Amino acid sequence: MPSQGDGVEEVQEMVGSLHSAIDDMSEFILFLKSYPPISHGPYSKYMFIEKCMFGRQVEMEEAINFLLQPDPPGMESLQVLPIVGPVKVGKSTLVEHVCYNERVRNHFSSIMLCDGYSTVSEGSRVVKKQTTRGSYERSLVILELANDFVPDERQCKRFYSSAGSHMPPGSKVIITSRSENIVKLGTTGAVIRLNYLPQEAYWYWFKVLAFGSTNPEEHPDLASIGMDIAETLDGSFMGANNICGLLRANLDPRYWRKILALQRNLVERNILHCGDHPHSLLQKSRAIYIWRMSNRTMWFKVRYPDKRFQGNDVPKIKLLDVQTGSAETRGKFEAIVWRSRIPPYYSYLMSCEMETPNLIAKKKRPRSMV
Repeated sequence: MPSQGDGVEEVQEMVGSLHSAIDDMSEFILFLKSYPPISHGPYSKYMFIEKCMFGRQVEMEEAINFLLQPDPPGMESLQVLPIVGPVKVGKSTLVEHVCYNERVRNHFSSIMLCDGYSTVSEGSRVVKKQTTRGSYERSLVILELANDFVPDERQCKRFYSSAGSHMPPGSKVIITSRSENIVKLGTTGAVIRLNYLPQEAYWYWFKVLAFGSTNPEEHPDLASIGMDIAETLDGSFMGANNICGLLRANLDPRYWRKILALQRNLVERNILHCGDHPHSLLQKSRAIYIWRMSNRTMWFKVRYPDKRFQGNDVPKIKLLDVQTGSAETRGKFEAIVWRSRIPPYYSYLMSCEMETPNLIAKKKRPRSMV
């Protein structure tokens, strides 16, 4: 028969195991807190995906690590990180999400955005300005260089002089551009290069937006149509945001087939009249044709990219409303293509001009051989 002492030892051993498990779980919880929360609902990702950085987690962590890394001892020069990539690859979006990160916002007392090659003290917009514990008045400046603009040596010296005189120790600078030449502006050897998402990743993102809270596996016919629609967009993020809003609101296969037919016609029309896929034309700042459900034709003259801050004379007309016929427009106008959900709340616009089918037909009418 086991003694009473044996029972006490067994209980003490179990209590010790519980304490050890609790200590291990405490460390695990601390580890989890260092990562952003992930939704446990399998089909609710679309509700927060616009506030998350999809497909750029590695680049985002590289940028955040650069910003949070302390200056090396004795380093006096300003630390600058170049971010390079083609038009509409997501450079501004990456920077938005980096600046929205809580660790970054707590690390810097102010975050300023300069669009164009202006000095830090002039022409900049404050994304966040407040002093937090541990920020020590550090500043982060985001410099977005327009188009393929590359500063010369004089402009570089002017910028570094301006930044150095206005920014306290520990401050950082991020520069974005399409041009590989801005790499020379970096001061630490670090550089982030962005490329377009692979087709598989783009399709996954498109599917999440298009189906919303619906399980795509329960609608294989819609999934097949959706994949064909995604292929017509050629990797366009803004185009997908607009199209997916329509698809998510109407899960009727006939409606999705109508959207697919309109998209295919759009691609064919632009190749016929403009010589290229509409997404490629927009990347070259060229005008494109785009469909309307009322069968009227719209001709876009695009100033691309064109984005404005919230409250800066942003039009109320949405591109999607014009396409579906819920907004009537004439002549030339501007329309919102997409509005960012995180600071600095960019509104992306297109300059549009309505044309009748007759005018478009005249532009490409073949010459008579007689």
